[in-house]
Amino acid sequence: MKDLIPDSIPRPRQVRGPTETLTKRPLEELGDLDLLILVLEGFALKDVHMMVSSSTLYTKRNVICLVMGKPEQQVAHLLNSGLGMVRLNAQQSAMAFQFAKTLEQATTVFGTQALAEDWLCRPSRYFGGHVPVDLIETSVGFATVERYLSQIHHGVYV
Repeated sequence: MKDLIPDSIPRPRQVRGPTETLTKRPLEELGDLDLLILVLEGFALKDVHMMVSSSTLYTKRNVICLVMGKPEQQVAHLLNSGLGMVRLNAQQSAMAFQFAKTLEQATTVFGTQALAEDWLCRPSRYFGGHVPVDLIETSVGFATVERYLSQIHHGVYV
């Protein structure tokens, strides 16, 4: 009988991950075509800002300026002038998604976002001494980092 009575204590909503901050839906609910359409339509600048702001590493590295291809003053003006509803173009949105997906995957692999960010900002022998976060902005670099994280997650070391 107790199971039928609604719980009067409100439960906190689970914190959204980086990809859900951009897409507004859990990634598992999105097919490839759904994701492609969202990227083509462009993510809202305010959502990209929220995703970047959730990461100490991404904030420190000013990832939002990298994604936008604009200097910090222009991005700040867009955010502060009420133009945060501006939508990114498809290329910018794809790059924002790559950063979100990598942070989410690294957090899953390493257990906490702090450990994930630590790994993302350290040079790696696997990547020829390059820092993983620096590789994410290109599609080839993103795929390489994503594949390596998957190998680590499954215990396959090359």
